[in-house]
Amino acid sequence: MILSTLSSIATAITISVSNPTTMIFKDPIQFISIGKTGDYSVFLNNSKKVVILQPVRAQALSDLVVVTDKSNYQFKVHIGSESTQSYFQISDGLKNNSYTLSLKTESYEVYEGSTSVLLKNISQNDIEINGEKVKKSTSTYLPKGGNIYLDNKRIY
Repeated sequence: MILSTLSSIATAITISVSNPTTMIFKDPIQFISIGKTGDYSVFLNNSKKVVILQPVRAQALSDLVVVTDKSNYQFKVHIGSESTQSYFQISDGLKNNSYTLSLKTESYEVYEGSTSVLLKNISQNDIEINGEKVKKSTSTYLPKGGNIYLDNKRIY
């Protein structure tokens, strides 16, 4: 799966306890940090462009920070079932100008572009999307290919 990340916005991903997760970056990784010491097994290949992660113990949510020669990436890592995606190719996305409606509820609408997602809060209350507050009647951009969590429940 290709994840199109957006600068300064955390990408939500769900990984499995039972299967290792592989993330491929286009530039060599200079620094990587995830969770607390001992929470994850982390392997970096010789080219320093591929990282393999596997949780050692289950936790609700962790932050993953990856710094490459040219970019910085931040991920919100959720632990899921065995059927979660285990292979991610990371690319740099841009906010799109053209979107297609993908999901509509009473509270929000999700629009997809080629490299980003636009979520509109159409409710009369603030909501929490991927750990960030989205005020009523406003929108937020999200990375394409990542998960969307509303109040810590996956919605997309």
